Amino acid sequence: MDKLTKNIELQLWDFGQNTRTLQESRQEIANGWEDNASRELNSRFFNPHENDSEKSIRFFHDQVDNVKQMENEFVIIETAVEEANKLSGEIDSSLQYSRADIKHSYHTLDECIYSKNRSLDYCKNTQDKLNKLAKLKQLHNSGKY
Repeated sequence: MDKLTKNIELQLWDFGQNTRTLQESRQEIANGWEDNASRELNSRFFNPHENDSEKSIRFFHDQVDNVKQMENEFVIIETAVEEANKLSGEIDSSLQYSRADIKHSYHTLDECIYSKNRSLDYCKNTQDKLNKLAKLKQLHNSGKY
């Protein structure tokens, strides 16, 4: 629990003590204080104060409970954000490795295409030479050479 919540609880406890002291004092003097002025003060100020203070105390207790719940949920959210940041870092690392692999793959593909083209050129040159040899052999066999 943080300082704000502790401070609110302390003030709430103080408020409850002061209210309780006021109401106990009223009860102690209630029998000796029975005139029109006391009834007027009780009806206009002290009775409403008693009702309002009870409602206020309940309301503030509910608010403190809400703040505590929000603090707990905030911790859960902070944990989720930390996990998301960690996973984001892992994804970023994987992405960098993937980019490097793709770059290497393109380089290898370029080398393969170059080798394939060279092989095709060698095959064409070899085929041309074989064709020339076949013509020379044919000329030789025909006696024209």
